[in-house]
Amino acid sequence: MNRRKIRAGLWTQASGCTLLEMAIAFSLTSVLLSLGVVLLGLFMRADSAGHEALGRQLSISRLERQFREDAHQALAVTGSDDGRAVEFRLGEHRRAVWSVRDTGVERAVHEGESRRGREEFQVTDAEASFSSEPDGQSIELRFVDRRIAPLETPSAASSSPPPTWRIQAVIGLTAGPAVAVKNAEEAP
Repeated sequence: MNRRKIRAGLWTQASGCTLLEMAIAFSLTSVLLSLGVVLLGLFMRADSAGHEALGRQLSISRLERQFREDAHQALAVTGSDDGRAVEFRLGEHRRAVWSVRDTGVERAVHEGESRRGREEFQVTDAEASFSSEPDGQSIELRFVDRRIAPLETPSAASSSPPPTWRIQAVIGLTAGPAVAVKNAEEAP
């Protein structure tokens, strides 16, 4: 702070601040604002990741419930050889066709020859496939996480497989005796 002489022997303090004090105050303010912007960006990224994870979990829950319901009601099941599609015959003229897409799994309901409904389950970053048990009485929908790629070194690749999620369902649980799962070539 500045002090100035009013009269002989009397000193008083002047109001105000020096240029150096102003520069320090501006520097500290800019550092604090920069930290605030960085923290805000981190919080926004965490919020976005949380919303994405929640949406993915809800989609998988809906998919699991609908897949099991279709399998339990199935009178017959026909699967493709490559494991990318499965068809549940739900009644005389009604069927649900499940197929693997790039962005997830699609369920289409057909009555006769016309499609009555379509629902897509978004499951990004995972490779889906269908398979059946050897006894033909249960079916499985499997997701392998694509985000975790195995490392190129042989020791790292053999240490642990990528995470896998499985949805298993008994065929014809509520529809009476089920017909065994057939490949597309064996279907009538």
